[in-house]
Amino acid sequence: MSSAPVPNSGSSSSGVHSGRRLYAYRPALDGLRALAVLPVLFYHAGLDSVSGGFLGVDLFFVLSGYLITTLLIREWSGSGHIRLGPFWGRRARRLLPAIFLVLVAVLIYALFASPAEVARLRGDAFATLGYVANWWYAVSGESYFEQFGRPSMLRHSWSLAIEEQFYFFWPLLLLFGLKRADSRHRFWVGAAIVGALASAALMGWLYDPSQDPSRVYYGTDTRAQALLVGAALAFLLDRSVASKIPRGLEVVGALGLIVCLAFFHFATDRADWMYRGGYILMAIAAACAIAVAATAERRSPTVRLLSSAPLVWIGARSYGLYLWHWPVYVLLDAERTGLPDEGVSLLLLRLAVTFVVSALSYRFVEAPIRERKLSPRAERWGLVACVVGLVVAIPLVTVVFAPAPKGLAAIPGDGEILGPVVQDPDALRVLVVGDSVASTLAFQHPKYSRDGVRLAVRGSTLFGCGIVEGDIRLDGDWYPAANRCEGWPALWSKRAEEFQPHVSVILIGAWEVYDRRVDGTLLAVGTPEYAAYLETRLETAIKTVSDDGRRPVVLLTAPCYQGKLVGERRKWKARNDPDRREEVNRVIRDVARKHPESVTLLDLQGYVCPNGTYESRLEGIELHEDGVHYTKEGAHLVWEWMAPELETLGRPRSPAGK
Repeated sequence: MSSAPVPNSGSSSSGVHSGRRLYAYRPALDGLRALAVLPVLFYHAGLDSVSGGFLGVDLFFVLSGYLITTLLIREWSGSGHIRLGPFWGRRARRLLPAIFLVLVAVLIYALFASPAEVARLRGDAFATLGYVANWWYAVSGESYFEQFGRPSMLRHSWSLAIEEQFYFFWPLLLLFGLKRADSRHRFWVGAAIVGALASAALMGWLYDPSQDPSRVYYGTDTRAQALLVGAALAFLLDRSVASKIPRGLEVVGALGLIVCLAFFHFATDRADWMYRGGYILMAIAAACAIAVAATAERRSPTVRLLSSAPLVWIGARSYGLYLWHWPVYVLLDAERTGLPDEGVSLLLLRLAVTFVVSALSYRFVEAPIRERKLSPRAERWGLVACVVGLVVAIPLVTVVFAPAPKGLAAIPGDGEILGPVVQDPDALRVLVVGDSVASTLAFQHPKYSRDGVRLAVRGSTLFGCGIVEGDIRLDGDWYPAANRCEGWPALWSKRAEEFQPHVSVILIGAWEVYDRRVDGTLLAVGTPEYAAYLETRLETAIKTVSDDGRRPVVLLTAPCYQGKLVGERRKWKARNDPDRREEVNRVIRDVARKHPESVTLLDLQGYVCPNGTYESRLEGIELHEDGVHYTKEGAHLVWEWMAPELETLGRPRSPAGK
């Protein structure tokens, strides 16, 4: 993250204290940066003990609000003016070199990435470059909590965008206000606190527990609360602490630090209370810890802890650690490294690579530019060259060298992943329905099967949805399913009527392995009640795509998974559970047996998991891109395996009405 260092002391004027004690370099603040970035690294590694590690970003926000406002107060106090050009120039030297380097690395990765990843990276890279990534993700529907395939390597840039927007607008607002209101402290403390409370209230008002909370998570308006709490702290300390440290501040600061650590351990990213006051409580606790780190003497136990050499070293490089850790984690996943996802070895590898790359970036890129080892002219031309080069390179790499297939790049607001319109009247028309796993088959089918039969495949799948409804249970907590998941019968019926398939393929299982709560009734996987409920949903699915039995249907067993999104371990425990998968497949087999004339059961699990356990490769081909969704080559294997049965089922009959 991008907190600016507190400058060395300067003179006082205008009755405002800028004493050496308040404005001197504070190693303890670097220690706080370390305690902010480390939980983020552990959270994204999927450690259950750091379920609230995402709140390290909020500690960064409060720290940034405090430090930036302190710098602005100091400049105004010394000169009666705030020079915006030099201020933004310092921020550019601090922030841009490292992010440019990350973007170059991500574009190199894009040359070898899957088409779905490239499709996402195109827009993400431009949004990152323009520091609007948070709104890009909010508007485009990129969930922080749900992902299709591997997450974008730039998803973490949302927080950098919020900070940069603050760095741009806050000095303008402050300069405008200071020129018209001389009551700098009482007025600005009150204004910042009111703004923080308004931001927190807006978060609570916009939060809908039945919907994905990414809009309120990404929004500058809803996340400004932490930055404004930090700004209020800067005015409070400038007035009251520069001359005399309040009694009891050490105790308050220590308690604030303890509360922050408790949040890192106990909080969860989907807890309702976090969006209804939890975030601002975290910000207040962070402000208390910052207050003591910024003012207390070295003999303070809290300051001694935060000023320890390892924490200070990590804190000085925290911006690079945050920038690099996410791309490193996405690149070095269990699928690619072959290391166990739940083991320590993968975590240590990721941390080691992150620290090495960040240290090199700090030593050879960030520090030299920040310390003005280049001439101003070289800096300006270098900035222009980097921006122009990236603006040219992003579309060049993501369109010319690594084009993405049409239709995969965007998912509509209703969540339907709809395949392209087929214009081959002589081909075997196959409708594929299901969830996002089924969509990777629908979008990545070969033009010809192994026997030379042309396939015209149309997909109608819902992102993040199966055929079951109701709240989802994860580790004892209940999370609402998206409202769009209730609309699959109407969507599938509409697409079947439009496409008139020769045969339909149903693939479910990724979401059916979770316990559900439907109309207040618990339906646990493995119980007769859940089996009966799943059976009724399967019957509806078959009836929908078969035109009441007049079209043949292929029902696939649920394959085995080894899924894990970065930082989302809880979701995958049930999905990877072979016992739960077998309960779902038992119902699938029972339903298929009840419709021998219209339903054909194909054992996809037996094909992709020949030994009953997850296999990352089959016939020398990488099957999955993330342990769940199929690669292009893996999808082709599945189609070649299904093709003979599809031809047998589809050719003897004509679709209804033909």
